[in-house]
Parts: sequence; structure tokens; C-alpha cells
Amino acid sequence: EGNFIARIEDEAGKIPLNKLVDGEEYNEEIRTMLDRLLAQPEFGLKDRQIDEIIDAIKDWIDTDENTTGYGAESNYYESLDSPYQAKNAPFDCIEELLMVKGITKEIFYGTKDKPSLAKYVTADSEGLININTAPKIVLRSLSDDISSELADRLDEYRMEKSHDVSGNQWYKQVPGMENITINQNLITVKSTYFKIVSTGKISNMSRTVTGIVATGDQAQVAIIKWRQD
Repeated sequence: EGNFIARIEDEAGKIPLNKLVDGEEYNEEIRTMLDRLLAQPEFGLKDRQIDEIIDAIKDWIDTDENTTGYGAESNYYESLDSPYQAKNAPFDCIEELLMVKGITKEIFYGTKDKPSLAKYVTADSEGLININTAPKIVLRSLSDDISSELADRLDEYRMEKSHDVSGNQWYKQVPGMENITINQNLITVKSTYFKIVSTGKISNMSRTVTGIVATGDQAQVAIIKWRQD
């Protein structure tokens, strides 16, 4: 007898890593948001670690071989015991982060006491954060003024079915958020890309299939990519 478990994740609720670079330079809005995320106390990272991770992600994505700050290009990766080159192209999947300088398995997967970075960043997004589905730690990354308490209030407000959350400005209705402005170029209330993770088990065997799907008009769904682990 077999069974399977599936979960769906909204990729628009995560920070879009492939938008970190604009040409060969930083997209400062995304950089700031990623910095806020990594600086959350849950991750327990030091300022130097955060700078190294962000610079290294930029260098992994941008097309040149010029090292950014504390980042790394091919000359660094080629010096490792198992050498490889910087990709110098967008992430195809978020697991590529494990190849980036500064990203340890503990940071990527999380530990008993610390969250998984992989839950809050994406390689598959149009670039806007859906404030209706983003985890609270991502909501806190949208502004220096959004505290843990305010993120809790935002979450409670959007969960209440009687509240209208169909527009980008609904957060202004939340007590304490009246005078806080979130950059409208960063947020949305719609989502296109979703991750589906399905694990099937039979006897002592199990297989996990992970797919990215995109929704379109008239409830159409297209499979963008998938892999079997």
C-alpha cells in the first residue's frame, strides 16, 4: 500500500534572487530587501556574513568576472578542492545556492534552531512580492519599519475573510501601518508561479517530484520545469 504527500508554495511570496542584478549592477531595492531578510535575528548571521552572501549571489548571476566586495567569481571557485566556475547567469533552481560562496547547508536547509533560507527565496518569480501570501519574515523584509509585531498584525488582517485584500494598499488598514509606506514597485496581490512538491511512498521506496507551474488566464496551468529527487 502506498501514499503520497504534496504541498504547494507560492513563489511570489519569496524574494526573487534573479532580480538582484540589473545589468552588471545591483538592483538596490532587491538588495536591500535581501539584506533585511538575512539580518533577521532568526538566521543569526553577522554583518560580514550577510555582505559576503549577497555579494557572492550577485557575482554568481552577473555576466562578468569582476569580484564584487566580499563576493566570488570563477577564480575563487576554481581554487576549491572540487573546482567549478561561477555560473554568470540566473539561477535555474534555488538549490544552486549551495554552490555560492558563504551559503552553507545549515543556512540553506536550516537547523533545529534556525530557519531554512531556501523557504524564503526563489529562482522562479516575476519579481514582485505577493503581500497576501508572503511569510511574515518576508513581510518584515519589505521595510525597516515593519517589526515582528506589525508582521503578526498584517498576517492576522489578511487571514480575516471579511477584510478586502484585493489591492496593494490594504496594509494601510492595519493598526500601526498607517504611516508606513511599502514601495509599490516591489509588491503585488497576484501570483503566477507556484512550486509543487510531491512525495510518494510504497514499501521502503520513496520518490519526490518537484515542479514549477505557471497559472494563466482561464485557469490554465503550464508546467515550467520539474525534477525527480
